[in-house]
Amino acid sequence: MRYQGNLGAMAVRLIAALLLVAFAAAATGCAVSSQLITDLSSYDTADLDAFLNRAAPDIGGVAVFVALGNIVVKDTGYSRFGTGKVVDIGTSARWLAAAAMMTLVDEGLLSLDDPVSYYLPEFGGEKQYITIRQLWSGTSGLVDDSPALMERTITLKECALRIAATPLAFIPGTLVHDGAAGIQVGARICEVISGTLWQQFFHSRIAGPLGMSSTTFDMMGFNRNPRIACAARSTVQDYGQFLVMLLQEGLWNNRRILSESSVAELLHDQSLGAPISESPYAPLVTVLPQTRDARPGLGVWLEQTDPVTGAAVVASCPGDHGFMPWVDLSRNLACVLSAQSDLESASYTITHVRDLVQSMIAKGPQHNDASSRLRVPSSS
Repeated sequence: MRYQGNLGAMAVRLIAALLLVAFAAAATGCAVSSQLITDLSSYDTADLDAFLNRAAPDIGGVAVFVALGNIVVKDTGYSRFGTGKVVDIGTSARWLAAAAMMTLVDEGLLSLDDPVSYYLPEFGGEKQYITIRQLWSGTSGLVDDSPALMERTITLKECALRIAATPLAFIPGTLVHDGAAGIQVGARICEVISGTLWQQFFHSRIAGPLGMSSTTFDMMGFNRNPRIACAARSTVQDYGQFLVMLLQEGLWNNRRILSESSVAELLHDQSLGAPISESPYAPLVTVLPQTRDARPGLGVWLEQTDPVTGAAVVASCPGDHGFMPWVDLSRNLACVLSAQSDLESASYTITHVRDLVQSMIAKGPQHNDASSRLRVPSSS
């Protein structure tokens, strides 16, 4: 009985401490601690659970992560598909890669409006004025794809050289085309500046600091020409931690990963009004009609933006392997859904889960539970 009493007292003190931190943050305008707090009992998830228990078997299993700010309110797998299951995340890799690139901007080693030719002289002639910003927003004019992206025996350096030798697909800045070659070149520039291979660079800048131990660009074994735009592996837990960092304006476990300005830049319309030639939402547009007007951020797409500022309200980065991360900044909400399916087959599940999550959050917390606990991520 004495042991149980101690646990109860500890729980009370923990809740009191969390409330005190929240009160202090509200009073001072500071961000709440960026440590993850797991509280799986405060919101009524019955409708979400019922739907996913029915839907998951038809698409090979589903895992869902939901966080309000830094408080995790859902972290569950269905049909023998766990939230720690490592999967190919397809084009969802771009958001992670762009964030890694922005750490160089924070250090003053790179400017988004630098010409690519400043770092890679092989980008001359009609390509010499392509900017870093254009590489990461799909407006560079580089080809959608390149055979060099599939070469596993070459380096990322050689891949960039081959892309440089390929004619432009369109005049830079005149269209938005969701291609892979520009991001590959952007990653090569990160290698040049950092002096490390991409996998090492990404781990030191994003995966390591965020404790994303299951996230890597080492597809099919380690290689020096990873497909940055579409060939990473991760879990909903890992990716959820990345999104929570963005909600915390670049903070994680009381450590700054990105500056507030870099987070804002990632989630800002980068298109300058250029028409959209291709976006990743083709499998979703009938069930998520707002994605017809999605605009590019840096490595991510903005489903809804503030009409005055161009800043994201809802941003997402759909992966072609049934992986869907999104943030709703108006609700301070971060979500990741992973399905053992392609994106089109999972499209109804994704959209219905989004509706159910919004409904769950709108109802508010049902009760406070003393079993809420801190989940402090590894800093390795």
